[in-house]
Amino acid sequence: MNMNIGQKILLITIGLFLGAFLELHAQSAQIYGKVLDSNTGERLNNVTVSLILGNNTVSQTRTEEDGTYTFTVTQAGNYQLNFQRAEYDDFSYTSVRVRAGESMRRDAMMQRPPRFISVTEVGNHSIEKDYLDIGDITTPQFFYVDFFNSGGVDIHYVTGKMSEWITEVTPSSGTLRPNESNRITIRIDPDKFEAGETTGKVLIITNNGNRVLPIKAIGRFPEIITLPIVDVWPSRFESQINFNGRHTFIEMGYVFSDIDEIPTTINGNVVLVSATHLSTFTYSSQFTFAFTGRHSFPWLDLEITNLFPPEFFCRTYYVRAFLRYANGVVIYSDNVEQFTLMEFMCDWFEW
Repeated sequence: MNMNIGQKILLITIGLFLGAFLELHAQSAQIYGKVLDSNTGERLNNVTVSLILGNNTVSQTRTEEDGTYTFTVTQAGNYQLNFQRAEYDDFSYTSVRVRAGESMRRDAMMQRPPRFISVTEVGNHSIEKDYLDIGDITTPQFFYVDFFNSGGVDIHYVTGKMSEWITEVTPSSGTLRPNESNRITIRIDPDKFEAGETTGKVLIITNNGNRVLPIKAIGRFPEIITLPIVDVWPSRFESQINFNGRHTFIEMGYVFSDIDEIPTTINGNVVLVSATHLSTFTYSSQFTFAFTGRHSFPWLDLEITNLFPPEFFCRTYYVRAFLRYANGVVIYSDNVEQFTLMEFMCDWFEW
């Protein structure tokens, strides 16, 4: 096969490039390893691993779910490996000498910093409080815990509240010497609770890490009373809400039924109304009656063909007020109001 000069030059160039590539590949090195919790032996994922040469970060990666990492290094040199993860002390290899074609394993053992400050029962520092459960309260109250320094250095702290119904945390700051404690006062105002289970937080910021103390509470759902129905034609219903706290409901109204039972679901036999007052809500409407034709009420839609149909006039209904919350909870009035559409007409039919 005869080749001209240009083809020979092209082949020589490709050969030189391929040779250089293979030589570089053969000289590349790998740094790999795994990262563990020094106390538990747990493999740590999401650790940021940085490869540093001189003052420059040449590559960075994160550990996999199994705690492993890998770097491919194409330049020999003396590197530094840094390992960082939230809630852990940094870990470093200050000198990792990489030679062409070598691979080396560098595992890291990361340690959580010692937690000197703890939240404990008042006067009993051996019992820590992971959370404070205050349950169902109806009036503002004070609750108490101790901050205790179990370490060997001074701890400076600042407190903060992360809920509107935690109205006061005192003292707001302080210093704890080793084996010293401070009494912390937390004021809770249930008038600011949302209905149902609710959680607030007290934040403790220190020079030795931060703590969060969750506070669990139960806000009362309101009591609803359906007041007596007004008018012969039941065209006005009123209900009263008695409650402590704030209640962010998405719907309110009345539900009608042929039986005296609390509904299991909200169906089509409802009237939705808007709140007109903080403690009461009302439905009012006016109806035009004709002895024949179609009559539509919130609880009834039927065609009247007879002049005096007893099945229409003597039909009995039960009405309850309800509130529906965004989380799907529906509460109903404890009492039910019963009415017959036109009771005086029923008496006339019996006569």
